[in-house]
Amino acid sequence: MVMRPCNARLHFRYHHAMIAAAILFLASLMLLYSSSGAGLSSVFYRYSDRLHDMMSVIRESYCVGGWAPPRRFWHDMDAHPLPACTMETCFNRSRCDASDINRLKIYVYKQREELQHRPELPFYFRALSNESPWVTDDPDSACILLVPLPLDFSGGSRHPFRSLSHWNGGLNHVIASFADKLPSDIISNPASIGMASIAASCLELTSFRPGFDVGIPLPGLSHFRHLAPLPPRARKYFLTFKGTRYIGNKEGNFRSDPSFRSGHNDRDVIVVASCNHKTNNRIRARCPHLSTGCDDDEATFRKYTYEELMNSTFGLAPAGRSSSSYRIIEVMSAGAIPVIVADNYVEPLGSGTSMIEWGRCALRFGTTDMGSILPALRAMSEEELRSRQAYCVGVYEEYLKDDNALLGSVLRFLFLRLNFTNHNTTSKSS
Repeated sequence: MVMRPCNARLHFRYHHAMIAAAILFLASLMLLYSSSGAGLSSVFYRYSDRLHDMMSVIRESYCVGGWAPPRRFWHDMDAHPLPACTMETCFNRSRCDASDINRLKIYVYKQREELQHRPELPFYFRALSNESPWVTDDPDSACILLVPLPLDFSGGSRHPFRSLSHWNGGLNHVIASFADKLPSDIISNPASIGMASIAASCLELTSFRPGFDVGIPLPGLSHFRHLAPLPPRARKYFLTFKGTRYIGNKEGNFRSDPSFRSGHNDRDVIVVASCNHKTNNRIRARCPHLSTGCDDDEATFRKYTYEELMNSTFGLAPAGRSSSSYRIIEVMSAGAIPVIVADNYVEPLGSGTSMIEWGRCALRFGTTDMGSILPALRAMSEEELRSRQAYCVGVYEEYLKDDNALLGSVLRFLFLRLNFTNHNTTSKSS
């Protein structure tokens, strides 16, 4: 099984709620004690059952299982909007040569010096070394000033970017992130990014600014290019998935809903998921009833290898901790057709330019539409299967096959924005 990095968060909502309840209870005790004249011990015994009830309610809400649309954590329709920026209003094109991508100049902030964080760049941004033809050490000559955030960057202040030495209100800056969510500072205070655009794998349609922000792909952690030549109908399986199922009131918990695995038939449709994950294990220790079915799932999970299941006509790429998925590129590398299951998802390198036309490659369904997937796939014609596969393989080979291709694709997208005009800051779901 391929291990996938994730920036797992401790269950801070639970712990904060417990602390708040305890403080509230103690404050109530002191108030009752001062106003009643009774002894503190008698007041405590009189009201200790209320504390128990409060804690039980909090614990019960934390241990909620199952899936329902209101718990789409990456489907937050009430998210604070990002500043209303376009390339016309928040970007100085005069700093750039829009005639030739080879003349694109990028200044990359050094994380240790500017962000007080570890120095390595995440994923394929590591190729942005000083030897790169796009990189300049002179911020005044740069078209774009790139702020690459580590996977676990949290900021820690209301304005984490103001201290950057060339910030200038965020003008011509691009904040890049591969994290499951944007830093909490941006979520709680969107104005903190000023005029900067965001290049991230976790962008949401409800806050995305087409032509200004950039959806970037998560890299494939494994590639299966030897399977790509197989025709769609000549494959061992029809639809497959192997990965983690998330339990409790957490992002991606729709994978634990029976509807997610309802198509599994142990023949041509294989959908297997394991509960064995450090976040899940903490939840299971606290909420044992959420472990129902985990042992059986684990036994089925171990029957199949990840590479074996890539020999499939279609590959599920469901949202997990984030609406994006490493699996999209991995499925495409094998010549399979990705089936994206996500809500509020910004497809990488697709919105705002004609670089990748995802509708010609992947199929996309919402997290409550699992029952519609298999009938739609079964009804697909041979001609459409071959057309989608050919386009997917072409996109993978040109834009996504390795770190150099991925970095070049992101930089090309940033370059294409220079000639993009959009006066509408709202987006439409594809």
